Formats: sequence, structure tokens, C-alpha cells
Amino acid sequence: MNVFQKIRALIASRREKRYTKRRKVLMIAPYPTALYATFLSQCQGSKRIQIHPFTEQNITDGSRVHLFVRHDIDTKTCIQKIHLLLDIDQDLGIPAGVYFRVDDREYRLSDYRNVIQALRPRGLEIGLHTLCYLEDDYLSAFRRETGKFFDELGFKPRSFTVHGLGPQRLEVRLRFYEEVAPRLGEFGYEFCDCHSLWRKYHYVIEDCHRDEGKEALYIYDDFSEPPSFLGLGDNFLILTHPCYWKD
Repeated sequence: MNVFQKIRALIASRREKRYTKRRKVLMIAPYPTALYATFLSQCQGSKRIQIHPFTEQNITDGSRVHLFVRHDIDTKTCIQKIHLLLDIDQDLGIPAGVYFRVDDREYRLSDYRNVIQALRPRGLEIGLHTLCYLEDDYLSAFRRETGKFFDELGFKPRSFTVHGLGPQRLEVRLRFYEEVAPRLGEFGYEFCDCHSLWRKYHYVIEDCHRDEGKEALYIYDDFSEPPSFLGLGDNFLILTHPCYWKD
């Protein structure tokens, strides 16, 4: 990193800190899907922002801010509500990333094979949402999860994300990132969307903020207007879970 890049990174970091300090809670879950649709439409109408297919790589355009959309399917309710957000993506022509668990704790993936197969023609990136780091031999667990995904859906995942559990086994999770990064091809993957292993995000807008000691989830007002501190060439992500949304 040259001197100019270091100065730019420092300025961006200060702007982000000021922005996050000023942001306010917008609302408690469940959130209206109209908010999600309005935000994406606003981004599409912006000359400054470009929304990309989730799989797009090696973006070098420094004249726009680059937005990606991802949905993590954590619960059975997420699957039951999956079309609330994916239909909006389809209407707007946004090929998002969608990631499913195979651990059977919240749902059995095979029960939704037809639902998920019907999503494939939309051009979505459909991959694995892994919990392998909960096992000590996490690489073997990751291989089993990958095989189970194929067995239950009939196609191989080419990408994955990691289901976070806060501080639980965080050290192991970070070790998994480090060890799997140079071995993606060995497990049949082309990329993963976690811990800057593939694509660096300068900001993430998410729908799962939680008060300490409380069950209520909330979103910030970053869902009402794109973050102003983002610089041209920066990437940002919208990360949602359909179970937290309503018509």
C-alpha cells in the first residue's frame, strides 16, 4: 500500500467511525418489505451506485460505489418467507446470493428441494451456509456439509458463507477461515463470502442488530439511505434474513 492509499484508507476509516456513531435505530423487526424495495430502487436510481450480480469478481471501476446483495437462510421461517425478498430482487433484476444450512437444526434442506430448484433459473448464487467450525475437525465437517448439500439439492455449491454465532468458538471460526482460504478448490468451491477472503466490504448493512440482553432485533437508518461516507470504488453489502421481514 503506497502513501496515497494509506492516507485514503485513514480518511475513509474516520468517516466510517463518524457515520456509525451518528446512525440511529430505524425500527424493530419485523420490517416491511416496502423498505427493502425502496432502498434497492433508490440505489438503482443513483448515478453513484452500481448493483452487481453477487458472483461478479475483480471489479476495477473506480467511478462508482459497488453494491452486492446476500440473503442468509438461517431458519425454517426464512425459507417460508424467502420469496418476500427474492421476488423484489427478481422484479428489480438483482441476482443476489442465497445461502442455506444443511445441519438440520432449523430445517431439513431436502424438504425444500423443489422450492430451491425453482430459484435456480433466476440467476441467483445458491450456496452453503456452513456451521462446520462447531466441530473440532472442522475441515472434515465442511467436506461432509458440502457433500450433503449436493445429495439433498442435486447440485454442487460453488460458494459458501459462514453462519456466525457471535463469540461462540470465534477463535475456531477464524482459524477455519485461514485454513480453508488457500484450499477452496480442493473442496470444490470457487469463492466464499466471509472475512474478506474473496471480496472486501467497506460497509455492511444488515437486518440483525440485537440489543445486549434483549431478544428484539433492529435495523439502523442505513436502510433508509445509502451510507454517504463510502468512496468511489468501495464495495458494500446488504445482508438480510427473510425471517425478519413482513409484507
